[in-house]
Amino acid sequence: MLFRSYYRLYLIIICWYLMLAGGATAETQALAQYQFQPGDAGTLYKDGVWLRDAQHRYVLLRGVNWGSRSKLPPYIPLLPLNVKSLRDVNINEALDVVKPDLDLLRASGINVVRLLVMWKALEPIPRVDFSQRSADTTAYLEALKQIVDRLYYDEHIFVILDFHQDIAHENFGGDGFPDWAVSNQISAPNRNDSTWGFNYYDIPIYDRWLCRIIASGSCGALGSSVRATLNAFWNNAALDREASEKYGVHDTEIRLRDHLEKTIGDVARYFVDHPGVIGYEPFNEPHPVGIDKKEFEGKILANFYSETLAEIRRHDKRAFLFVEPQVDWSTYDADGPEYGRFSFTRNPKSFLPIPFMNDDTRVIFSFHYYDPKLVVGFPFKRDMHKRERAWPITFAQLRKAATDRGLIPFLSEFGCGQDWQDKTNLLPAIYRGSTTRACMDMQYKQIEVQLLNATYWNYDLYNSKSEGDNWNHEDNSLLGPDHIPRNMDIITRPYPMRSSAKPKLIAFDLASKNAAIILEGPLESDAPTVIFVPRKIHYSGADFEVRATSRSILWDEANSLLFWIPDPALAKNQLLISPLGHFNPNAIPAESRTLLNQIAFKMIVGADKPVPIVETN
Repeated sequence: MLFRSYYRLYLIIICWYLMLAGGATAETQALAQYQFQPGDAGTLYKDGVWLRDAQHRYVLLRGVNWGSRSKLPPYIPLLPLNVKSLRDVNINEALDVVKPDLDLLRASGINVVRLLVMWKALEPIPRVDFSQRSADTTAYLEALKQIVDRLYYDEHIFVILDFHQDIAHENFGGDGFPDWAVSNQISAPNRNDSTWGFNYYDIPIYDRWLCRIIASGSCGALGSSVRATLNAFWNNAALDREASEKYGVHDTEIRLRDHLEKTIGDVARYFVDHPGVIGYEPFNEPHPVGIDKKEFEGKILANFYSETLAEIRRHDKRAFLFVEPQVDWSTYDADGPEYGRFSFTRNPKSFLPIPFMNDDTRVIFSFHYYDPKLVVGFPFKRDMHKRERAWPITFAQLRKAATDRGLIPFLSEFGCGQDWQDKTNLLPAIYRGSTTRACMDMQYKQIEVQLLNATYWNYDLYNSKSEGDNWNHEDNSLLGPDHIPRNMDIITRPYPMRSSAKPKLIAFDLASKNAAIILEGPLESDAPTVIFVPRKIHYSGADFEVRATSRSILWDEANSLLFWIPDPALAKNQLLISPLGHFNPNAIPAESRTLLNQIAFKMIVGADKPVPIVETN
């Protein structure tokens, strides 16, 4: 009630300000009544290769992955590392402890989290009757719901539930699969293996030997066990005899892949109609493990997605399905051997059918991109000048793989090592010699160019100096030791969360803090365009500048949001943001400069200027 009273007072002040200012447009006066809410995720819908909201605005999602803590028991990202069980844990109290870290996400413009969940936690013993849940399964779902509730209701952040796995099982140094679904179990888990990804392959002995000289790890020694486990899963094999006898599950009842499909369907039943859940990603980074690539993606993986979607649709008609191509589609040539050593592809290609799953209008193409030469490091030099030339082509191909299939493109994992020691002389004023900063900014530039939805890997609450992200020597987290942010200024960028016309261009120059947004075509919504502006990080001080093709703008200082109604008479509308007195036309793209003659209004916006002070441009 107190908040409502303050909000009504705020509206009265805005309206009084408008009357004193004089000359305000009817649209601006209407904006005085506007308050942005994220809305129900279930009302989002697919329009071609775009997400749209209930007001028919174009939606862009920018977020983070919440891991790697999720890969360790009890598979909940916010719990301290010494907590191994959900018993006697108060999730809401734990959420209160990390509230500053959650608030930082919202303050950074994050509006979606890819939340890792584990099949092992959801089905610790094999189920036959999926209408019933064990106490352990229920406790895990309740913990997840408390997290989703807090992210959505308190931070206005949507959630994607990602059924995560890496090389199948924690005893292989990975995560995901329950014990009973694993072939050739290894008794000694090892999560200190920087070469864990080699365990997907049948690595030649010479390569293993060479790997062990230059890196510490298994170098593919566990490959036979990993490949046997995943082959059994993809071929939907029956439980092995030992597991069947131990758990009393006959092999004629439910087979391995069926178990995960039905588990995902049960999770959809639990979360049905939750306004914060966008949808489900049924398998993180699927690998063919020796199966012919065309057979794997074109038939086995496609069939898995179709059957999983059918299980979800039994309970939830609104959730989106996030489908991934095979994990190394952007590492090795699709038409080449499964393992190609250092012969990395320049032509990412998937064998998922074209078009794909277009009989259901709620499917998203979820792809990952880690530049293989940057990830491998030695013997390669992390040359960011070469990446500057290569990435525009690569990212365009990645997006095209989604749009060719009629699916929404979503870059659900990408990122750069925060521990990289390589130096670069590229843009020293902003990259400060850091290859990490160059990598991050250059990737975000491509996300802007390609107008992608994206979630960065990762945001880990328990990163430490000695253990990094606490998983296989990785150190990618945007939160560093002691919860101190690292390079968050790079991911915190202006962008339109909701657009009343189709986005044509988004650009942000980290050096000058100049940003450009172009919308094209007719206005398709009466609701305003909502633009996140990173006020505290990039536009500190009393005021900043906005230039636009219309003057119908309102500034929400408390939430760092700019509300804008573009000019309906124009084929293209543009809005430019810059620090006070530092607009630089050379810092915006050429297409933006060609529209500068249409910019009729220069406005000063600030904490005490929710309605901008308008100057003729």
